[in-house]
Amino acid sequence: MKKLELILSAIAIIAFVMYMLLVSGALLLLLLSLTTLSIIYMYLSITLFNGIKLRGILKKSSYSGISTLRIIVTILTGVALAFTITGIFFTLFYWPGSKFNLSIGLIGLLIALIISLIKYLSTKAPVYISILKRVVIYSMVGLTLYLLPKYTILEYRYQNYPDYVEAFKNANANQNDQELWDKVDEEQEKINRNK
Repeated sequence: MKKLELILSAIAIIAFVMYMLLVSGALLLLLLSLTTLSIIYMYLSITLFNGIKLRGILKKSSYSGISTLRIIVTILTGVALAFTITGIFFTLFYWPGSKFNLSIGLIGLLIALIISLIKYLSTKAPVYISILKRVVIYSMVGLTLYLLPKYTILEYRYQNYPDYVEAFKNANANQNDQELWDKVDEEQEKINRNK
């Protein structure tokens, strides 16, 4: 499970770089890798953080020796990571709800950080270091995106195409105006022809 997490994280990083360089297909690759990571954290965090193999997920014996608080912390962390990742890709794609998802995720990560830090200092259990690493990484990315002005990534990504940036901003401000979205499509076609 940890190998899959690392592979998906690497794919997401590579896809993000490709996305910023306007490489075709990067958007889909980024969306798939982040969505899969989000699903893993949301539904399988208890197995990921506690080292439980997938075949033992439904066996009561797999959870012996794991405290209720530790189970709660791993589930909370997984949910917070899933919300943060969802907020990250909503922000990158300018979908509605990005700030909400990032806010919920970052608050959850802050709670997970505090509890994990306290538990690690008292028990020295490696599960809490594993949680802390992920919490710090995703918190930094999520907080950065939360604090960036709305169109910073768009402006950087399309710095050579100011007409597209302006068209997108106008269309995004007036979501129901189909003419503005047609202008965005027209500018996108110009970009695709110039590649």
